[in-house]
Amino acid sequence: MLPLPWSDSTVDVAMSLAGVHHMDDKRPLFRELYRTVKAGGYFILSDVARNSDVAIFLDDYVGKFNSTGHEGNYLDDATLTELKETGWTIESTENSHFHWKFSTLLEIPEFCNMLFDISKPDTHSSVDEIESFLPIDKLQDGKYGLRWQLMTVVAKKL
Repeated sequence: MLPLPWSDSTVDVAMSLAGVHHMDDKRPLFRELYRTVKAGGYFILSDVARNSDVAIFLDDYVGKFNSTGHEGNYLDDATLTELKETGWTIESTENSHFHWKFSTLLEIPEFCNMLFDISKPDTHSSVDEIESFLPIDKLQDGKYGLRWQLMTVVAKKL
């Protein structure tokens, strides 16, 4: 994937959503994004935080039942240090909590099975198994919400 195909200082904003937790060493990507972003531009990084319920769900539940396993290298203070080491200035860091919304409880395991490739023989997610990792809320609009969380970092190139 690297180097990126864009010229130096040509990008206004770069974004990464839930992908870098698959990288052990994020610094080559951070350096390459720094190269491509214009002075005054931003890099918005949103991914799973280390030791969060979502990280535990991904590594324990998804890792056990999908076809390739899952072991993430999630965002934490070391990620912020790596961003700074590659030239970025951290403008903000926030843990965002939200729901994946569903009309019925049975849609939740169907969604998880597809999104996370829960495909080992005789393995199909159940509401109870998922809820043992991630709470499910009954929402005011009558829908069901699977709790999710991402850490979002806004970094600027000065």
